Amino acid sequence: MNNRQLTIFRTVCEEGSMTKAAEKLYMTQPAVSQTIKELEQESGVCFLERYNRKVVPTESGRLLYQYACHILGLYQDLEQHLKETEGVRTIRIGANLSVGVKMLRGFIRAFEKKYPDIQVKVTVSGSVRLMELLKTHQIDLGLMEDLPGETDYIQEPFAKDRTLIVAAPDHPLAGKEHVRFEDLKKENFLLREKGAGVRDRFEAILRTKDCVIDPLWESRSTKVLVQAVEDGFGISVLPYCLIEEYLKEGRLEEIKVEDLCLERNLNLVYHPHKVWNDPLRDFMDIVRWYGHDEIRAMKTTDGMFHGQTDTNTLLL
Repeated sequence: MNNRQLTIFRTVCEEGSMTKAAEKLYMTQPAVSQTIKELEQESGVCFLERYNRKVVPTESGRLLYQYACHILGLYQDLEQHLKETEGVRTIRIGANLSVGVKMLRGFIRAFEKKYPDIQVKVTVSGSVRLMELLKTHQIDLGLMEDLPGETDYIQEPFAKDRTLIVAAPDHPLAGKEHVRFEDLKKENFLLREKGAGVRDRFEAILRTKDCVIDPLWESRSTKVLVQAVEDGFGISVLPYCLIEEYLKEGRLEEIKVEDLCLERNLNLVYHPHKVWNDPLRDFMDIVRWYGHDEIRAMKTTDGMFHGQTDTNTLLL
């Protein structure tokens, strides 16, 4: 096996198609098929099951895919560290929307005090996309909500967060003291897109109650959903930190549902075999200190750290 074969195999698994993988890799479809055939012949193992134009990894194929991601990721890490020795220094951070809007700027500003010459490259996206980037080593670290199900990645909580079911102030359920889960089934839901952590977690809770909903609206934009809720199109499920001001201004009202817990952790998420350098370790320490009461007391809604204590000194 070589890196070229592993790269092609990984892409085929991720695309689910020889043709799509060929397009993504700027190769011909026969060349991709031939590479997979050679890989299977060399190993004496069938890695893919073919169904018309679709391919699905076998059990051995799934194992090879995991190793391919890890091996290719290590090469990318090596290239990154070699660049750093030549003076090109970058750390790559992925964050969900809650962290990206309310916290990330403060983390980066604190980091820049100690490392003014290191660039922080940021990707803000949903948890599904962030996990893809972690798996392919395109980011070093993810800051996101709890991952559903079992995972090979380490999740280290650094803060608590909660999501709310919200409606317009004149909605019949707004301000009602006793709202049952059954009362929600007839409502129109306006939700984030699939792959967003807040959406995935809410749907996971619904499944435990044998309930499936078909949202009336789906959007990547919290602002779009808030405006639609205000205009009476339905109710939504959104992180508190992103709608705090709307609640304070009375533009949205929380619907408090009995026996429905929507709390979640915000986590540092990373591969257990990640190769760390000092800047990445220190960035993680800044995030960890955010969960400390003293630091949280200094944080304001502008996403920056304030107060007499210099966050940078906490890393020394």
